Amino acid sequence: MFDFFTHLERLPDWTQLDVESTGTRQLGQSPGSQVPAQLTWGYVLFGKKILAAYGVEWCPGRPDLRAHFNIILGNWREGSTPDQRQLVSLDFNNAGEFMVVDAINRLDAPTVATKRLLRTQVVGKPVARKIFLIADAIIMKEQNLEEVRNWRN
Repeated sequence: MFDFFTHLERLPDWTQLDVESTGTRQLGQSPGSQVPAQLTWGYVLFGKKILAAYGVEWCPGRPDLRAHFNIILGNWREGSTPDQRQLVSLDFNNAGEFMVVDAINRLDAPTVATKRLLRTQVVGKPVARKIFLIADAIIMKEQNLEEVRNWRN
């Protein structure tokens, strides 16, 4: 799999990454919620290079239900295929913490990424630093996530 980060001498700080929001929409009600879920998506870039695509789903006014982050890493160059990308999923809680979760039951999008990583394939592995770097950039810079950024117990 193509890994843009391998071409860097050291990992950038999340503040050096750019977040390009490309859409947002309201979804139907999430299980256990009386509020329609919200979805926002876009790309994380370093310079002009796409590092990842993302989608974040949450229920406005319901921090107890957590926000669900889906991050797709891999090759985003022209001519790339879904086989060259992998999905990693995280939950963001109302204490302001990320937790890697199994991506098996998340984002059924085989036209975007064919490999879905389990929590055990991320936690404690080199990819974890990259995922948290990207997740930090998304939570801090995605303008549609202002409510989620402000969740606190």
